[in-house]
Order: sequence, then C-alpha cells, then structure tokens
Amino acid sequence: MLCQVCKLQKATIHYTEVADDRVTDIHVCEKCHADHEANAQQAFILSAPPSAPELDKDLLDEDGPVLTCPDCGLTSRDAEKNSWRLGCTTCYKTFEELLKQILEKMQSQLQHVGKFPSMLGEDFQRKQDLIRLRTELEAAVRSENYEEAARLRDLISELEVQSHVSEEEHKDAEKKV
Repeated sequence: MLCQVCKLQKATIHYTEVADDRVTDIHVCEKCHADHEANAQQAFILSAPPSAPELDKDLLDEDGPVLTCPDCGLTSRDAEKNSWRLGCTTCYKTFEELLKQILEKMQSQLQHVGKFPSMLGEDFQRKQDLIRLRTELEAAVRSENYEEAARLRDLISELEVQSHVSEEEHKDAEKKV
C-alpha cells in the first residue's frame, strides 16, 4: 500500500485515529511519519481516495454519472461520494475499470501480494509460484508465444523437482520419528 500522505513511498507505519466517533486508518511511509513527529501538534493531512477528476474522463462525465449498476441502481457519482463502497456484487463488474484505476493509485498494483504464515515455509511459496507459472504458461500458449512457454515450462519442471525432493525429505523425517 502506498503512503496516504505523499503517495510515493510504500506505507510501513499504520495508525488508527479515532475522532468524533469516527475511526480512520492511516498508512504512511517512514519519511512522512518522521515529518509528522517533528510537528506533533499537527494532524495528518490526508487526501481522499481518488476522485473522479483523477480518473479516466471517458468513464466519468463531469455533468453527471455515466455508469449505473443495473441491479442496485448505484451510480458512479454515488459510489465516489461513498468512498467507493459498493452496493452489490454486480457493482464490481459495472465499475471494474474505475476500481482498477483506484487500486493502482492506492497500492501500485492490482493483485494483493500479502504475507503468509512463516510456518508454511518454502513449500507453500513454491506451490504458489507453481500456480502462478502455470497460469502464465497457459497465457503464453494461448498467445502462441512458444519461446516464453518453453522458458516457463522449464521453470515449472525445476520447481516441481524441488517440491518432490522436499516431500521426500519430509517423509524421511517422519519415518525417523
């Protein structure tokens, strides 16, 4: 997630601010945190989530809403005013392009790549890599990019061998116990 103050660095410090019965989560980088600490009397000045003027002009018209959810009737203007809290599952399809732009502005990428429990270890990461590589392989074959497909096939084979070796080591360890 990007810093909510400068929108340039990765946010590494997270605050929860409670004021007037409202809870606000604030995510900042170390530099903005240091600046804030230097001026401790000052509250964080956060910009709102991306608004219509920052987004694709073709998707939102300044005179009124362009997109309306066919199921719940939520308009893109209403969604924007409500910090992009959507009304139903169909809203995600209806506002898909807008939501992609917002996510890219907020966290610099569309796919969440979060943490996983360390107890799962390297095997879990290897399995995640295999899933990702197989998906990329399918896309390369569909687009007839055979050189990339061959490279991905080799990476997959290598990871599968590593996974097989670690499975055998695990079985050997269980037998000894």
